[in-house]
Amino acid sequence: MNFWPGVITLIKSKAAITGLIGTTPARIYPGVLPQGVTGDALAYRTVSNVGNPTFDGASVIDFMMADFVAYSDTKAGVENLVSVLRNNIEDESGTYSGVQIQNVRYVDSGADDWMDSTKKYSKQIEFQISVKR
Repeated sequence: MNFWPGVITLIKSKAAITGLIGTTPARIYPGVLPQGVTGDALAYRTVSNVGNPTFDGASVIDFMMADFVAYSDTKAGVENLVSVLRNNIEDESGTYSGVQIQNVRYVDSGADDWMDSTKKYSKQIEFQISVKR
């Protein structure tokens, strides 16, 4: 099951996030940031997707480890984008684009970097997203 449409819809439903990454189109990309993107942006990827089988049968909830990399023109901008992302999706639940998100848990904030190829600062942040199958 592809959980990303629900996660992306959740992110796009938060005005504080779209105020930074835009709306038409939102600057959120699978995998890596494309060349030439201006302004703050996010890239995302699946780290792992683990089921939670019960004694009665197959898993009804999957746990997805979701990795985001935030990009900005300034160090302060990238720190702000990571903070806004965390503050707006952590502990969220609901149905988005047909995907029933049970919970979003902050896991870790990773490496910061300067990307010569894009001339942007970057910072990694990871969440565990519980999704009903």
